[in-house]
Amino acid sequence: MSTSPAELVALRNVSKSFPDGERTRSVLDSLSFGVAPGEVVALLGPSGSGKTTALNIACGLLQPDSGDVLISDETLDLSSRSRLAFLRRCYFGILPQHGGLIDEESVASNLALPVRLGQPRLSRGDRHARVLELLKSVDALPATQFTAGTLSGGERQRVLLARALANEPKVLLADEPSSHLDAPASRTVLTLIRRRAEAGMGALIATHDPLVLEHCDRAVEL
Repeated sequence: MSTSPAELVALRNVSKSFPDGERTRSVLDSLSFGVAPGEVVALLGPSGSGKTTALNIACGLLQPDSGDVLISDETLDLSSRSRLAFLRRCYFGILPQHGGLIDEESVASNLALPVRLGQPRLSRGDRHARVLELLKSVDALPATQFTAGTLSGGERQRVLLARALANEPKVLLADEPSSHLDAPASRTVLTLIRRRAEAGMGALIATHDPLVLEHCDRAVEL
């Protein structure tokens, strides 16, 4: 089984269930879709519909009960830990719904970590330059020595987005990126994602927010 070479990531007939007391609850049932370069796709559905589960399966954090995940046209080998680690470090950028920043650490330290992991040969000076470049790319230049815990909600989300983009990912996986943000801050973050998509990145956004749909090319409803 293969997918179109144009698709950066695709789920094919993916099903996933979880134990629920003495029973098993089906979360995803034969889900199939893909994300092409430059495309912003919304995973639409209420809480508990499987949006986060689908994101986690797409990047190999969860194994499906059945079905395949394809990266370009190759089936993802879930037994290769090194391959999965590389994909999550460099191929995917992950924008989580909760947490993600170390509140006690500075903005610079939070961004330098993924840069160091993804580009270990960079010098300290080049890493710092990359941190500043990332903050500029999301229209956010708070003092890099401010601790993450002092940022406003909008600033925090921009720094999280910058961190997700640290290693120029092919695909951004965003879990409810507009949650806990007011409408202007949400539009800013979504516009920044759209800007990166116009440069060729694919994006998959889990959401139940109608505002997000205005910035997406299409929606997959769960």
